[in-house]
Amino acid sequence: MPLDQQRHALLYLWDLRTLYIGELFELPSMHTAAACYVLGLEKPFRIEDLTTGNCIETRAALVPADGKVNVHSGGQLMANCFLDPFGRDFRALQQDMQDCLGAVWVNSRRERQQLELCVMLHQDMVPAAHAYQSLTLGILPPQTVDYPIDERLRQAVQLIKQDPLSNLSNQALAAQVGMSESQLQRLFRNVVGVPVRRYRLWHRLFVTAGLMASGKSLTDAALAAGFADSPHFSRTFRNMLGMTPSFVFQRHSRLVIEAGGDQLP
Repeated sequence: MPLDQQRHALLYLWDLRTLYIGELFELPSMHTAAACYVLGLEKPFRIEDLTTGNCIETRAALVPADGKVNVHSGGQLMANCFLDPFGRDFRALQQDMQDCLGAVWVNSRRERQQLELCVMLHQDMVPAAHAYQSLTLGILPPQTVDYPIDERLRQAVQLIKQDPLSNLSNQALAAQVGMSESQLQRLFRNVVGVPVRRYRLWHRLFVTAGLMASGKSLTDAALAAGFADSPHFSRTFRNMLGMTPSFVFQRHSRLVIEAGGDQLP
């Protein structure tokens, strides 16, 4: 079925990754809090690295955490995969990218099979329970290099995930994992790519969407995830994803939110 006859959207929420397939970027600019991989499902899109001013048309772009880009989709369906916070997905995907646009990488050698998979996901040709495995096998390249992760960083990320309502200071969080505050901040910057506070806000967006998947309203979900109020949630959503919550949750004729199902056999 042609893509333009199915203008619904999918949002998959997994522990390490998030995948959105639908119309993207009501606003032209995006300041990412997590590294992401963007695919134009119908045609090339235009992406500009705001740090360098360089601009190119492509079907696939790899944007680092804290990246500042303009994405002009032309109204087409797009796939946006937010990658694991420890940098493993980014480094693995980077090996397949052919060109560099400042901090942004473009033109994947494997984009044809990646595009085919995303179209299949969008057209409900892959059961939701198998979507994570399909993503891992179809979009993310085999990670032949074992990237070590500092166990203290893993613990810090887990503490943030365990209690999204907590506003634990960086000093207190560092003490719980056996580091100084400066060590924790440096590790987050070097590996995750963003400060601790920005990652905490990003995870609250993830929690909000998950609560909506379980039936809560947007306002109730945002408050339960730790946002001060709906405007705080909307500003964060807009700043990090380049579009407003209403664009994602109200624009499409059908939005399917799937949470879980990320346990590989």
